[in-house]
Amino acid sequence: MKFALTLLALALLIFAIPAFAGSDLTLMGVNGAAQGNVYVNPYYGSLDGGNTIINIYCDDLLHEVYIGQSWPVTVINGANASGGRFFSSIGQVGYDELFWLETQYTLANKAFWGNISEAGWDITSPGSFTDPSVLSWLSNAEANYGGINPADFMIFTPTGGAGQEMTADNPVVEPSTISILAGSGLGIFVVVRRRKLADQRS
Repeated sequence: MKFALTLLALALLIFAIPAFAGSDLTLMGVNGAAQGNVYVNPYYGSLDGGNTIINIYCDDLLHEVYIGQSWPVTVINGANASGGRFFSSIGQVGYDELFWLETQYTLANKAFWGNISEAGWDITSPGSFTDPSVLSWLSNAEANYGGINPADFMIFTPTGGAGQEMTADNPVVEPSTISILAGSGLGIFVVVRRRKLADQRS
């Protein structure tokens, strides 16, 4: 029984650390689509200077960042958005609607990306956009967010006042990070198991 509990604790350690560890998010580039002189989602970024480029989606109309800029973030699983920058005003449902909108970029024509982006920004900054096309995307998000699994998404919320909040698909942890954590977890497992065997022999 103790052996099973030890194994469970190690598994939780391996997978929990990347989810809550502080990271630096870097804006690497934009897709080139713009609306109202503002580049719209999706953007491209990397975590902790890694070589893996990920799609990131800005939900933050109140702050500004520049290509090449890095800022510290907390990585939050979308199933529990309570640590998000806008959680106090939009709650879990608001974040779920943002996640649903995120799924629409690959389905919709690029011509609609501006409206989808503005719909997301209107969720976190209500009343910012009144275009009927934007309001239509908002209505669709309200009607369909229940069809997504929020655990499939991540929130990168700034740890300070600077930087934009972004969302992304989950998982986004660098393979090298997983290998290091898994390796150290296995090392601990071997030490614990050997000690148990030594105790049984004596």
